[in-house]
Amino acid sequence: VKCCLNSTEPRLYIATSHCDVLCLSLETFKVEWRQSISAVAGGPDSVVTGFCFSLELEAICISLSTGELLLLNVDTQQLEEVGAVEGGIVALQWSPDGEVFAAVSGMGNILLMDQEWELLAEVHLADPPPECQDPESWFRDVQLSWRGDGKFFATSHRAMRDGTPQRVMHVWDRTANCQLHSTCEDAQGLLPVLAWQPNGRHLYTVQQQTAQAHSSKPGGSGLPAKRAAPRAGTQPSQQRAGERVGEGDATPASLQQQQQTLLPPPQPPPPRVLLYERNGLGHGGFPLRARGHVARLEWSSDSELLAVLQAVEGQDGAGDSHQQQPQHLGQQQEQESHATSSQQGLGQQGRGQREWQLQVWHRSNWHWYLKLERRYSVQQQQQQQQDGGAESSSGGGLLRLYFGMTKQQQQQQQDGGAESSSGWGIAPLVLWDDKQASRLHVVVPGGGGMQCGAAYEQMQVLWDACVSDRGTAVVVDGRQLLITPLRHSVVPPPMSAARAVLPSSVAALAVSSSMQAADEAVAVAMSDGRLALLRSCEEDLWEETLEEELDARAAAASAQPAHGPPHPQVADDVLVGCGDAYVGSTREDALQPLLAPVEHWPLQGKPR
Repeated sequence: VKCCLNSTEPRLYIATSHCDVLCLSLETFKVEWRQSISAVAGGPDSVVTGFCFSLELEAICISLSTGELLLLNVDTQQLEEVGAVEGGIVALQWSPDGEVFAAVSGMGNILLMDQEWELLAEVHLADPPPECQDPESWFRDVQLSWRGDGKFFATSHRAMRDGTPQRVMHVWDRTANCQLHSTCEDAQGLLPVLAWQPNGRHLYTVQQQTAQAHSSKPGGSGLPAKRAAPRAGTQPSQQRAGERVGEGDATPASLQQQQQTLLPPPQPPPPRVLLYERNGLGHGGFPLRARGHVARLEWSSDSELLAVLQAVEGQDGAGDSHQQQPQHLGQQQEQESHATSSQQGLGQQGRGQREWQLQVWHRSNWHWYLKLERRYSVQQQQQQQQDGGAESSSGGGLLRLYFGMTKQQQQQQQDGGAESSSGWGIAPLVLWDDKQASRLHVVVPGGGGMQCGAAYEQMQVLWDACVSDRGTAVVVDGRQLLITPLRHSVVPPPMSAARAVLPSSVAALAVSSSMQAADEAVAVAMSDGRLALLRSCEEDLWEETLEEELDARAAAASAQPAHGPPHPQVADDVLVGCGDAYVGSTREDALQPLLAPVEHWPLQGKPR
């Protein structure tokens, strides 16, 4: 399933997985026409691999896995076959200026062609390994991405390095007859996603490390072997002798083995977004906050917002992730924090569910802020199969369509293709608007059946400065609220005077305050549909509020029996990341005890 946009009309064109093209009006939110291209496809299992709208041609350029190049006129719906490529086509992208397009054949060749369908250049990308029986399957997940000015484009494909398959990224110069400009630095675990920032600053991809690779690095999840501490009143020599002959003492080797047996298996870290320069050199990156397969990266046209589509398991929720990765008092590790934060954000309500998470990131002051998160349940998609092939429109800019997958496409998904992973159905389609940079188009297919529902959403990703009358600034960063009372202190971002950690990401917030009010309050709507309320102890004294609430938590913990049930107000399954081992590690760790989903957990401290 693919889509492209005609911003001048405006129209959204959708190619379904059984070779139908639908035209959706973005003014009436209705399907204006449907055209089948299966008659000219090379076979019943032909798949759409390229789907781009050309304003100059007033047509949609379509490439098929069987090699056909098609042109569909959007005014007359006339379909024309303009060429064919031997070995099939696995990827196709038009340049941003609409003058040429680059395509990759199933034989591993890059073709550069113009609007007249003349071949401008042809270069060989790579060869499949000798043992590969199907070259097209080897190049199936090739990715293409153009720079905003159309002078360069990048490819990401599989290659053999030292007998091991891994992804390799190249940058090609369009103005020099498609010559190789640079090869990006190697990195293990690259995923088949690629997005060049339109302003040309950096090329973005995603890296997924294994748990073993992460554990072997300093600060990873692996636990180093520690020497046993001497017992009080004994000399080191006596201690070692006692360990050798003592009947009740375990040897260091057996003790270490017992610890490893009791510990859960190491979890892989969340994927990491990597940045590359045009010359192929790496330029850092940032980690995502949830584990799971990343299916898409999409940049807004003004290079300000990065959309990330990720498949996550709801079972990696608050309690599970927090228990599997214990944190020690006074210890903050960035990798551990990022590895648990978004997994915990699903909360107990989302455990066991599979979801597609659409996140919008924004960089400011050399920090990546998570500004928006939308969730799409796979189970709900799979339930939208009972309406057959009908089309219906509902209010609020939501349109429901119906289409399905061929058996070959289902098999490709089970093999772990770029579109989705096993059991996840078809990944939602994400597309930024060409004219309005903050407008995001999303098409959410419904499950993996032969006839499945789909929903269309159109969002305006905007935010405004959130400052109270007293001058308290609140900044959203995923499930964190960064709170700074500017009247008392000026803290340079991305730091803050206090930080509140919520069970899930923030969807919207509002600050209620006036100079006559006795305190300040922050109301938060979270991405999982729950509401939370934070309130200061007095006026805009948020740092003092943090100290008061931490003292209340410490008093409640000390009053708890040593072997009794936990305090009823210490709700780790609701207040994520708020266990006794986490609270109080540093002053700005969190205002967690302040946070209370109003229907679940009363505020600690003095009553309001």
